[in-house]
Amino acid sequence: MVAQWNCTKWLYVQANFQYPLFLTFIHQLSTLALTLSSNRVPASSARSCPTVKIITALGELSIVSGNVALLYLHPAWHSVVQTTSPIWALVVEALLGRLARTPRSVDTSWRIVGAIACLTIGCAICAADHIVNARSLSSVGISLSVLAVLTRAVKSNLQFLLLRTRRSDVLALLYHTAVLSTPVLLISSALTEGTDPWYRLPSVFKPMSVSALIAVGFNVLSLHVTREFGTVKKEAASHSVKPVGMMASNMLFGRAFSHVQYCGVAVALIGAALFACRYRMKIRRGDLPTSYTPRRFYTPADLSAHSKNSDCWVAIHGKVLDLTSLLAKERSPLCTPILEAAGTDISHWFDLDEEGLPTPKLFNDPQLSNMRAPLCPTGRYLHIPSTRPDETHREEAIDIPWWRDPQYHIGSFASATRKVGLVNVLTGQTCILEVPVEETAAEISARYREYNCHTDSYTWKRLGKVLDMDKTLNENGIPDETDVLKSLDIDPDEHVPVLHLYFNDDLTEA
Repeated sequence: MVAQWNCTKWLYVQANFQYPLFLTFIHQLSTLALTLSSNRVPASSARSCPTVKIITALGELSIVSGNVALLYLHPAWHSVVQTTSPIWALVVEALLGRLARTPRSVDTSWRIVGAIACLTIGCAICAADHIVNARSLSSVGISLSVLAVLTRAVKSNLQFLLLRTRRSDVLALLYHTAVLSTPVLLISSALTEGTDPWYRLPSVFKPMSVSALIAVGFNVLSLHVTREFGTVKKEAASHSVKPVGMMASNMLFGRAFSHVQYCGVAVALIGAALFACRYRMKIRRGDLPTSYTPRRFYTPADLSAHSKNSDCWVAIHGKVLDLTSLLAKERSPLCTPILEAAGTDISHWFDLDEEGLPTPKLFNDPQLSNMRAPLCPTGRYLHIPSTRPDETHREEAIDIPWWRDPQYHIGSFASATRKVGLVNVLTGQTCILEVPVEETAAEISARYREYNCHTDSYTWKRLGKVLDMDKTLNENGIPDETDVLKSLDIDPDEHVPVLHLYFNDDLTEA
């Protein structure tokens, strides 16, 4: 980013090549050439994706509004407004998060908010020191500058959503946007800047080539960072190095760094430290998986407690799978449908084959001439092969897909649950547990250990009869009458069978 900034500034100041639309056209043309030479260009049908068109339109609007803003504003004022991009990115990410389900929640911790505030203020102080004429402030210019940074924030967030929810990599997205934006920029440059840039191009060919190469590399890196960490963290990271870029710019163009700018750098460094501290803390601590006790059967409540990207369980046809290690290893956009379904039963994704093993459901895909294709209710997921001609991603062969891999199987999913009340006769403590109908009294006792660690020191009785701890409640003569009560319009929660626990006077746990 620092290299691109200073290279572009050199073209503007030293070479007096002040043709922003033409310069952006060269950058996009170079990006298009890179993607065409990468042998990873998808079919043109994907170009019709509405999101890609919106991203391209927002990018063009951001460029146009930013360039027009410079007609009304001193460049330093424009730079001050542009330093607020992390704030806009945070606001837009929060708004879009309400409209579309994303695998990552918005980080609004005090460290990240404080880092954004310090980075914005510090960079604004550094940029504002270049202001030489306060009268150059214009409401029209400020509005256009805000529009430029706002549209860029929306574009970056849409890029993040597209990269995370569709099987489209960085080069594919760059290709589609470059194909759409390059002719628009060429026409815009011809209409507003004329033919002068073409006549002057030979004189600045070398620095222009360097600028184009740096811009392409920055675009690729920026999208990779956006996909992995999100827009807010990308903006915060770029602002962390922006003061360094300003200092390098002053040294390159022979301008002394003022005391005010040093203060701005200090404030920005505080923000960078907060950002680094927050990021390092998340790497060190992470979102640790919820602790659990291994069981034979798990209830829907047990399953729903593991519903995040660092602790992901799903149920498939009576089996519970812990996919946490798989998602940590893969880190692919194809994990998104699994993350969205974390903590739920996804049996409707699969059928059972003759051996009783799950296999993805198939349907007649009209886009493939009614050929049979995997049915993916929320989008193609991990280990599902591509059936689209525009998918050019090379994938490793999978011997055992995750839905059949026994290493992820941790237990069975309860076919049904029932409620049972427990009364500690010694203390009077009462609780109601929801347990699988398949569990024995001993396994229910293990669940009760959460409330009383001395549960093994109690004798369990029902209406004075001692329970056989190796049998289920139904086998102990305590039938599940939920369906009968519902058929009589009686609330089953008002008629929960109660077990009485009698203390044995021999502590089995100290």
